[in-house]
Amino acid sequence: MPQARRVLGTMEITRLSGGAGQAEARAKGAECRPADRTLQPYDPGMSDRKIRVTVTIDPHLAAYAERLVEAGKAPSVSAVVNDALEAERQRDQKARRLWREAAERADPDKVARMLAHVEAQAAQLPASHRYR
Repeated sequence: MPQARRVLGTMEITRLSGGAGQAEARAKGAECRPADRTLQPYDPGMSDRKIRVTVTIDPHLAAYAERLVEAGKAPSVSAVVNDALEAERQRDQKARRLWREAAERADPDKVARMLAHVEAQAAQLPASHRYR
């Protein structure tokens, strides 16, 4: 399986192509490390189902996540971020489903008339203001 390697700043990132899982990728030599340092092992307690990423967030959001952990409402800051991303993914999925359902209910003749009306209006605009 071919490898892709590039250097970003001082980080050297090596990934195996083909969507290998984290455990498989580690077994086959995929790594993410500073270019001038040896590979550091991941936390052995971290699940093989998850991947480690480094992100930068606003200080007030980091403080909020830490307060949730301190209050016992989340097991870790990572869990807070994971839950927030999952909630956003679910919102996106629901929005796509609602758009798909609305499109299925749409009257094709009415949609065609509306598009023709919009096209006629757009044709009256100067060429520099047209959307196509």
